[in-house]
Amino acid sequence: MDSKIRMAREMARRAASYRNRTCRKCGQTFVTRAGFYELKHLPPFTYDSTCIQCRREQSADFRESKPNYHRQWTANNPGYVSPCNADGSYFKNYQAKYRKKIEVRDRMRVYRIVAKALKDGTLTKPDQCAGCDKPVSGRGLHGHHSDYALPLQVQWLCSRCHDDLHRAISMGAVINGETGEIYT
Repeated sequence: MDSKIRMAREMARRAASYRNRTCRKCGQTFVTRAGFYELKHLPPFTYDSTCIQCRREQSADFRESKPNYHRQWTANNPGYVSPCNADGSYFKNYQAKYRKKIEVRDRMRVYRIVAKALKDGTLTKPDQCAGCDKPVSGRGLHGHHSDYALPLQVQWLCSRCHDDLHRAISMGAVINGETGEIYT
């Protein structure tokens, strides 16, 4: 029962992301997904209350009003060590452990096969997203594999549709490998 409630809440959040929303600073109305930043540290489909343009202006004003803020913070916190050390050891160690996992190696093998097929011309990227049919150019399309055993069976999605698809999968949705349909 708990998973059905979570899925219903997720669907309500997703539907809200397509509604119009008014910026609390400038008063202009935008479609939520197009005009507001998604807050990644909060539950999915949670958006900022100020529009993208107002948020950019606010950030620029902060940088102008406190130009040395980051230098001062670093000077006041000398013992702080970033998780990504200056020599890159944290990242290298993480990467080495990550690449040893079997499923990661399989995934990377499939990525190489797709890259080679694109280069050879045996596989071509379409000009539009398979999920929303919006025209997308160049590197804007992501290849989604529902089954890594079939490396050349790729569903080409824009980054938004790809994120939505993976969120649905993480919420327990099942995807038809042939048609790409999502079953909740």
